[in-house]
Amino acid sequence: MSSVPPEAKHLLPYVNRAKELVQHAPLVSFYCHLYVADQLGKLRKAQGDKRELTNMLLQEIEAAEKLKPRIDTSNGQREMETFAIGVFEAADGEDRRGPITDNTVRKFTVAVLFLDVLTQFGELAPDLEEKRRYAKYKATYIRKCLAEGRTPDPGPPMEQADDQHMPGAPTHPLPPPAMPQQPPPTQQQASPSFPPAPSSISPPSSTSEPSVVPPASAPLPPPSDSSNVSAPAVPAATGPAGHLSAKAMQDAQKKAQYAASALSFRDVPTAIENLKEALRLLGAS
Repeated sequence: MSSVPPEAKHLLPYVNRAKELVQHAPLVSFYCHLYVADQLGKLRKAQGDKRELTNMLLQEIEAAEKLKPRIDTSNGQREMETFAIGVFEAADGEDRRGPITDNTVRKFTVAVLFLDVLTQFGELAPDLEEKRRYAKYKATYIRKCLAEGRTPDPGPPMEQADDQHMPGAPTHPLPPPAMPQQPPPTQQQASPSFPPAPSSISPPSSTSEPSVVPPASAPLPPPSDSSNVSAPAVPAATGPAGHLSAKAMQDAQKKAQYAASALSFRDVPTAIENLKEALRLLGAS
């Protein structure tokens, strides 16, 4: 990428994630590029049509356009949510299970980035907003503990003075990560289209311009080679599958998808936990 204007440097982590995932998860890469284009559009509106901002915006739009033939956005929001939640659960699982390292900070940081990207679809659902706030807190808290030579406490914060003064700390202990809420039925999502550029560029609007925890320097390990997050093979259930409710089937599918996301980050224990839960929901003994 050409020189990045100072006012847009905070968007580089999203650009980097988009580049890392272009082969393995093009749908996620597409939405990362769209998010950056949206934020650049806001900067141009606030600061004027600066050449560097316009050039960067055009590059992001071009990158997104190149991905469109490879993806299906009809269920894009749901697939993006599944991917983001999978990354969050991988970070949360490592934090609760240990050991807690700089890699744990990086995973929480990346989870924040992908949850930020979801804001282009509108205001985050309460459970997703809580995950984003919690991931920001944990990344900051763990980084501070490691820098001071202290052992971070796993899981949600206890009601301790130090934790209460951490930036972004939740005001109450958080329960284990909840399943994403089923959004209300909506009309089929169309693939975003881009207006003429540069003077009339108007990428899809978002409802917020969230801040992001500074990313770690280590690159994100590439996910498994799949255009979308796909569930791994699961042994057949031994229970009475004919009596399963539609919700149980859907919840089991989500757990399997979370397991796939965890495997993308080589987090085998979290993947196993999610697969076991999927089997339980399917009635496996």
